[in-house]
Amino acid sequence: MRLFSILVLITLSFRAYAQAPNDDCIDAIELVDVTNYCSNYGAYNTFGSTPSIPSDYVCIPNDATARDVWFKFTAIANFINLKVTGAAIGNDNGTLKSPQIILFSGPCTALVEVQCFSDAFDENKVDTYAGPLVVGQEYYINVSARNDVTGSFQLCLNNYNLTYVPDGDCPTGKILCDKSSVFIDNLLGTGDLNNEIPPGTCLNSENASSWYRWTCSKSGTLVIKLTPLKEEDDLDYALFELPGGLNDCPNKKTLRCGAAGENVGAPKASWIQCTGPTGLNFTSGDLVEYPGCNDGNDSWVKYIDMVEGKSYAFIVNNFSPSGQGFFMEFGGTGEFLGARAAFDIEPEGTCFEDSLTFINLSTAPTDPIVSWNWNFGSNVNPSVFTDQNPPKIKYNTPGYKSINLTITSQDGCVHTINKTFIAKCCESPLEVELRALPSALVELGDFIDLKAITSNAFGQTTFEWIPADLIEDCFNCSEVNFRPAKDGIFYVKAQDEKGCITNDSLEIRIIDNFNVFAPNVFSPNYDGINDGFTIFPNPGAKSIKRLRVFNRWGACVYEGKDLTPGETSEGWDGTFKGQECNPDVYAFYAEVEFLNERIQVLKGSVTLVR
Repeated sequence: MRLFSILVLITLSFRAYAQAPNDDCIDAIELVDVTNYCSNYGAYNTFGSTPSIPSDYVCIPNDATARDVWFKFTAIANFINLKVTGAAIGNDNGTLKSPQIILFSGPCTALVEVQCFSDAFDENKVDTYAGPLVVGQEYYINVSARNDVTGSFQLCLNNYNLTYVPDGDCPTGKILCDKSSVFIDNLLGTGDLNNEIPPGTCLNSENASSWYRWTCSKSGTLVIKLTPLKEEDDLDYALFELPGGLNDCPNKKTLRCGAAGENVGAPKASWIQCTGPTGLNFTSGDLVEYPGCNDGNDSWVKYIDMVEGKSYAFIVNNFSPSGQGFFMEFGGTGEFLGARAAFDIEPEGTCFEDSLTFINLSTAPTDPIVSWNWNFGSNVNPSVFTDQNPPKIKYNTPGYKSINLTITSQDGCVHTINKTFIAKCCESPLEVELRALPSALVELGDFIDLKAITSNAFGQTTFEWIPADLIEDCFNCSEVNFRPAKDGIFYVKAQDEKGCITNDSLEIRIIDNFNVFAPNVFSPNYDGINDGFTIFPNPGAKSIKRLRVFNRWGACVYEGKDLTPGETSEGWDGTFKGQECNPDVYAFYAEVEFLNERIQVLKGSVTLVR
């Protein structure tokens, strides 16, 4: 069996840039780290890519020409935040303008759109949320840009669970048991307690609020980043110590407060820098920032040093009337006290058809665990389980598997852990051989059959061809017929119903044939025989880029562009400006473009007779 090399994509490229290695869905780059992952600035690009969006999408204008690249991941949680940053401010290495994202559920042969988003504000970046996703299912990310442009970009994604709803009261605020990210899709109320803001803080009142509480289990620093779902929303916040523990909201002590934002009545340009992401960071020296966007305000205040055993409360207000929520991320060296989900996997074999044992190792140092929710992904029975110790399970297909365990404590502490592993197809009798009919040596312009011959398959076999964009008549067929334009390596992947996969490749060589023919006489007398003059090349010709005819004094009497080779009705009909030309000898000049983009020039003469 011959192994496929990624160099095939370079060999088959018709562009100045080498073809992107993830140009097609089948070659998508797999992202294994999907929790708070960010590539380097400019790490990926669309240089040399070709359009491959499979159908029309509302948010993707001119989708037929959008040159795109592909990524894939296996969902480990229910929601995802996707960011593409191209030639945006602060991204020195990014060059992509007007980026676009489409999120699909797989497989490549039957893609289904989940979310679609385009750079609507011409900021050269896209930031979008999508969900709910199915844990364990494979998803594809398509990145392109408007106006047929290419460039480099940064890709970020965060796959997380939506476990919280906003609570506008401190005494019932959500207890956080770890520093997992929090996603809130809307902020619309202030709870049952009208105003819990102590006097002297930067917050005048609650406005579309949500409260959170936690206890520190390990002393250390704490930073908090709040990102509004609507980029220009004005988020305000305050951090408090609860001296008497988690339930001591009445005696809370203000530690930090940030209310910088809109200068009401002032031009937007004067305060826009105080909107968007905000919170506590390591660089700010402010302990408080009061309302407005005055000199020195930047929407950030100084981090805190948490102390083990102490409890804290945090309020988030959306001062803007949008009703939109936020994304909250925690950092620093300090830790939160709470229940911890944990488990081990004990394989009783190494193949996907063997059963697996899951050992629950979850702990709860402060209050008992009251619920367990297991999610084993797709193609498995059972796919979910809601008790402490699940039964043995067996997967139906090989590949990446993602398992989630979510626990909830009596006090409402929720913690989720995810593990991934590869279920192998250990014994794969499936074989495939790729044959070229009549041979792998073909004359330019001729068609060739590629046939995938399989043996030892379990059930029905499916096929994927590379490069798919050159093989147009069938994507999932055992045999394809097409007309190759250049030398190259062609590749087929076969997969049976058991999930076993094998592949083969074959090099196709092209015999160049640039022969062209022009008749030396024609008779435009409308008898249907030899009435027009054109060029007759071999089947490898793509088009007649230009055909010009001159009389004996050098005047151009005819010019045609992008003509169909051999189609006399598109050629010269023996007239000039609507008048029949006299019988005579005429000179011609022609440029013929072949399938491999070579231009052949032909010069000569033709006699017009009547």
